[in-house]
Amino acid sequence: MALSRNEKITLVAAIISSPILTLVIDFFRSVPIFSTIKSAYYWTVDLLVSILTYNIQLWIVLVILIVIIVALGIYGNADSNKPKASQFNFLNYTTDNNIAGFKWTWTYEFSNEKNRYIISEVKAYCPNCDSPLRFKNDFLNEHTECIRCDYQRPGNVYGDMHRIESLIIDNITRMSRANVSGS
Repeated sequence: MALSRNEKITLVAAIISSPILTLVIDFFRSVPIFSTIKSAYYWTVDLLVSILTYNIQLWIVLVILIVIIVALGIYGNADSNKPKASQFNFLNYTTDNNIAGFKWTWTYEFSNEKNRYIISEVKAYCPNCDSPLRFKNDFLNEHTECIRCDYQRPGNVYGDMHRIESLIIDNITRMSRANVSGS
């Protein structure tokens, strides 16, 4: 459990102010310095000793332990009977067979700068032979072609990557919602 900045400041202030406050209290009470801390220490030790040396029969301790173990067992079984919600892991979603009419694959990279995963290495595949498509520009003739077969399509399928990435993100959002509502 990480502490927030304000909680850290409060903790440090309490640690620093405790001995100072004790010195002030001891000064105004006209007692030896740190006698308040010394009396608090003795009080804590006396309390622990009285708790640990309390006369209790062994069978009572055993009954309490058995009740705790049974209660934990019942509580654990109650949780195991509930259906577990399978969590959608978007990192496993790296292929889609119909985004803008093509099969697409991609990977994810964690961006430290953005502190999140980003989509990378996006590739479109030929609808005929499932080979990667590439953009080709032959002097005023822009088209996308398959590297294996003769498939060609006018224009650049990679031209609007922002739209393709937005569709991938929208698909992730829809699958996450369907997973949450379906479980």
